[in-house]
Amino acid sequence: MKKIHFLLIALLILSALLCACTGTPEDSTAPETTQPETTVPETTEPVIEISYDDVERHPSGTHKTGTFGFTGDTLLLSFSYPSEWTLSRVGDAYEILRDEVIIGHLGADDTPDGDEWTTVAFDEFTANGVSVAQSIERIGSGEGVDYRYRYDYVYWFEDEMRAVTLAVALSEVDMACEQALFTSVCAVPKSSSDTLGVLSDCLGDSSSILILGNSFIGTSNIGDVLREMLRINGRSCTVTAISRGYARVETYIKDSALMERIRSGAYDAVFICGFYAAAEVQNLGILKEACDKSFTELILFPAHNENATHVSTAMDTYPSLICLHWKNEVERLIENGVDRWAMCINDSHKHSTTLAGYVGAHMIYRAIFGELPTAPMQSTISQGYVDRVLGSYATVGDIKGVPESEITYLD
Repeated sequence: MKKIHFLLIALLILSALLCACTGTPEDSTAPETTQPETTVPETTEPVIEISYDDVERHPSGTHKTGTFGFTGDTLLLSFSYPSEWTLSRVGDAYEILRDEVIIGHLGADDTPDGDEWTTVAFDEFTANGVSVAQSIERIGSGEGVDYRYRYDYVYWFEDEMRAVTLAVALSEVDMACEQALFTSVCAVPKSSSDTLGVLSDCLGDSSSILILGNSFIGTSNIGDVLREMLRINGRSCTVTAISRGYARVETYIKDSALMERIRSGAYDAVFICGFYAAAEVQNLGILKEACDKSFTELILFPAHNENATHVSTAMDTYPSLICLHWKNEVERLIENGVDRWAMCINDSHKHSTTLAGYVGAHMIYRAIFGELPTAPMQSTISQGYVDRVLGSYATVGDIKGVPESEITYLD
């Protein structure tokens, strides 16, 4: 029994010793073991680059033509742009707005923020007297990127370069708008009439005017048209228009009574038609002598059916005479799209219509007074009809000129 008891005590002691060996003393100097820290890299979103090809474009709809220029210039810049756009002046430049929201800039200077944008696409076009540089520009990056179109227009007036810049949000420029801003551009005259005021030194409000010609004077009704034009615009000139079938210059120099009235100074000016043969140049010299005797102004005024060669010979022979080339004015209108049968009667001689008479009267009026008639015609011809067929001719006095009211000045 004593052996068994001793054995149990020994086992208990051995067990206690084994348990003690597995512990760590409080005063142990053994270094602590630590796990190394692991840095988990941050995940970043990839930069999303939006191409200008992906930008949704606002449909431009209809377009209108704008004309831009500088004070004193007679050559202007013209191009088409969306009808929804409006211009609001800010200093010497304009903000471009659609639905009262600013979408761009137009001016003679560079864009205010030009240095902040980078060009990503470029093209050039030159036609109709204007050079155009078209750029697509970018600002920002990623989802904050923005694009715009920029157009630099350059043209020359006399020896001076004119530069105009238009910049507008790319989202406002669809394909039709891009083509309009790029290729519709041209340089147009404000007024290229070289006869404006050429008679103002010798004729005025109280002048007496004599127009001599053949049946074209009668069919065009130019005498009555000019009288109405003078009256409604507050002018007191008197007009005598004589129309004789197949008349030439010779017809009138053989009219002794008429020639005597001319020599006596009954008229301040004689407008002569009738250059159908070379001999009419010599006959013009006789008429000129009669006019010179009374200090009467003699003006060449060829009708539409006259011989251009003989008219040119008359001008070369008597360079001191002013020529209001009625024939050329009618032809230029027709060449620029006016219906020939609005200007000519469809008969064997293609006699001039009252509309052609209006053109001739308009030439005489602006040559005498140095300005355009502004009061609307009513009785001899409807101003509405004139404007419908001739466009801006009445308010410009030129085939392709631009009325003052339609010009946007950039200075």
